Amino acid sequence: SWLPGWEFLFRYFLLRRLDVLHHRAWLVIPLLEGLYHLQKHPLEALGMALFSLAATSWARRRQNFLLPLIAHGVIELSL
Repeated sequence: SWLPGWEFLFRYFLLRRLDVLHHRAWLVIPLLEGLYHLQKHPLEALGMALFSLAATSWARRRQNFLLPLIAHGVIELSL
């Protein structure tokens, strides 16, 4: 599964780099994930963008992407 790599790329690597640029630059991540999910049903895309906003915010504050990784995994398994 590409899920661990996705979470690492977005909520660790990219988040750390964006945080150095500007304190609001992390908002790019939910935007990118929302755009990526536009190929799916509109409600799923909206839900993923909202989930990404919450997960990225949590990972940024806690400096840990384990909970977003687990939550994303649960979502993937339920779909």
